Amino acid sequence: MLETAARFPHYSLNNQLLIMAGAAAQGFTATRVAGFTTWKSLGRSVVKRARGLAILAPCTYRTTTPADGGHDTIPANAATRTAAAGGGMEVTGPDAPTGARVLRGFRVAHVFDVTQTEGDPL
Repeated sequence: MLETAARFPHYSLNNQLLIMAGAAAQGFTATRVAGFTTWKSLGRSVVKRARGLAILAPCTYRTTTPADGGHDTIPANAATRTAAAGGGMEVTGPDAPTGARVLRGFRVAHVFDVTQTEGDPL
C-alpha cells in the first residue's frame, strides 16, 4: 500500500481545487488520482469513455545562449522561475545559467480517479 501511495505525486492547492471541482461536476468524490501512464504502470487501465479531470501542468524549457546559434528562450525583460535544488522554485532574471530549466507557462493535463480505472487491485 505504501509503495502505491509513494507513486502518486503531490498536487498544488490550485490543482487540488480543480480536481475536487471536476469530480463534483462529474458526480463523484475524488480519492486517488493519477495520469493515464501512471495508472498503466500500476497495472490498471482507464475505463473507456471516462472523462479526465483537468489540471494545470507546468511547462519548463532549457535555456540556451545566442552564441550556440540558438535563440535565447528567456525574454530579456521577463523574470522567470527556475527549478532550484531541493525541488523548490526561485525567481531569476534573464541571467539564468545556460541549460537551466525555466518555467514558461502551464498546459492542461488530465488525471483520472481510481474509480475511473479497472485492473489489478491496489
